[in-house]
Amino acid sequence: MVLNKKLAILILTLIISFTALHSSFTQSISKQSVKPYFSQIPAINLNKFGFNEPSGIVFHPIRKTLFVVGDEGDICEITTNGKLLNQKHIRDADFEGITCSPKTGLLYIAVEGDEVIVEVIPETFDIKKVFWINRYFNKKKIMDEAGDGIEGITFVPDNNGGTIYVANQHENLFDKNDQSAIFVLDIDLHNPSFQDQNCYISKIIDPGIIDIRGLCYEPANKELLVLSSRNNALFVYTLDGTLLRSIPVPGESQEGVAFDESGNIFIAQDSGEILKYSFNDKK
Repeated sequence: MVLNKKLAILILTLIISFTALHSSFTQSISKQSVKPYFSQIPAINLNKFGFNEPSGIVFHPIRKTLFVVGDEGDICEITTNGKLLNQKHIRDADFEGITCSPKTGLLYIAVEGDEVIVEVIPETFDIKKVFWINRYFNKKKIMDEAGDGIEGITFVPDNNGGTIYVANQHENLFDKNDQSAIFVLDIDLHNPSFQDQNCYISKIIDPGIIDIRGLCYEPANKELLVLSSRNNALFVYTLDGTLLRSIPVPGESQEGVAFDESGNIFIAQDSGEILKYSFNDKK
């Protein structure tokens, strides 16, 4: 009994210490100046197009445009200067992130709640396939049906064509049944004979942060950029999950992040604005 009490006290002390450390870390990130990294360019307002609550954004390397998705199942294509090119309501669903394959140009939308990925043709916004994400890893549930679900998504090229990484949003680092983590999916994207299919989690990357809302793969340095709205920060990791640096980001309720080929960063906000900044995280 004494041993159990001592163990309980030790665990409680560790939890309190970690919580205090995380709070201090979050505050230090939030108080950093964004000026060394960002120089603002006029924002893009999607509200004027009747497009509400943008939740994900991606730069299309083939079309040289931006694709944005919203919480109500909407998608639009805009130029990097904010001109509307195409817009559509695909279906009633909570679209929370979007990415694309640099090889095929196909779009992939993360649907929260259903925990599926929808493959979409960029020219027409027609759906080609649906991939259903299995909630288990090594026979243990790591994504709860009652949780916040997948928020961020990005495409990472490899020798086999590439794969998809998704982020599960959560406010609790200690919930093993619903992990605040990034999942690498075992998914066959480039086999034309495959139709709708289940896909499985092949690897977990634990970034050690909460409220992950956006993912973006940076191919030049092979880095994974992770956006946390709670921390108002962009965290830069290697693909094996090693933290390289953290960068404070402007705005609030940031939902998605993308970079274009000119080094501009685009941050999608719930307010309907796409913030646009020139960016240099090496300063």
